[in-house]
Amino acid sequence: MLHKTLAAETETTTDRGLFRALVSTGAPDREGDVVMPGAFAETIKRWRASGKMLPLAWDHSTKAEDLIGIIDPRQMEETGDGLIVGGKVDLESARGREAWRALKSGSIGFSIGFLAQRSRPRRGKGRDLLQLDLFEISATATPMVFESRVLDTKAAEPGVAAETRALLTGAPSAAALEARAKAVGIETRPLRVANFEC
Repeated sequence: MLHKTLAAETETTTDRGLFRALVSTGAPDREGDVVMPGAFAETIKRWRASGKMLPLAWDHSTKAEDLIGIIDPRQMEETGDGLIVGGKVDLESARGREAWRALKSGSIGFSIGFLAQRSRPRRGKGRDLLQLDLFEISATATPMVFESRVLDTKAAEPGVAAETRALLTGAPSAAALEARAKAVGIETRPLRVANFEC
């Protein structure tokens, strides 16, 4: 009698370090400054044209070990809620892993490093910030804008392991292909097929 032993397979969800966050709003910050609509338009254009990534720092530090990831300028947009960005935390670094845990727990916020290119004084205190030159974004436990927060984080989809097995054993199922597309960020839509009879 022949016996075949197969290793048990388990699916795990692997962190990818990807996130989306609201990093600036139109609410007054702790110093009374208010970022006005359109203040980021020029700096977003310049970052996109440069082909470079914006640094993601820990608490505005410029030390190498505190540069914990990047912000993709193609994923920066001004919305009615404020500046929304997409980026990636460097999970290969110790500080990046620590920051990632804090980001996922929702216990920290964000702050922006910028130069004010155009501003005007506000009544009482602070400034209306009309045009900003953004040079970094920081994850921090002490954000200047209380409302800044992580919107979502991403991990590898569990269905990817199922899709890999399907590829090894034959044609992948539609569900497996959809899981793979989702894991790599491709939006899927239902396919409609027309049937014609002659």
